Amino acid sequence: MSKKRIAIGGFQHETNTFCPFPTSLADFEKADSWPALTKGNAVIDIFKTLNIPIGGFIKANTDWQLIPVLWAAAEPAGKVDHHAFNAIVNLICRGIEDAGPIDGVY
Repeated sequence: MSKKRIAIGGFQHETNTFCPFPTSLADFEKADSWPALTKGNAVIDIFKTLNIPIGGFIKANTDWQLIPVLWAAAEPAGKVDHHAFNAIVNLICRGIEDAGPIDGVY
């Protein structure tokens, strides 16, 4: 029996609505206290040792074939601008579509 295929990814941001500066796509693309926007197999390579939920999920996995899609985070700041939000959501959705048949999404 083949392993279940689980697409994995993440999009995280702590938004401060009092901050006048929006969070742009460039803020997600640069590494700071979080890794830079990460795609494909690099998601597993980079996050498997980090003490965050996706890292624990990767590390604990023994039963599924993980299909890494994308992980993005930016430092706490103002609202995520529409361009950044749409770009990241579209990358995640396209990655899931491109993965072919999957059994679940994390």
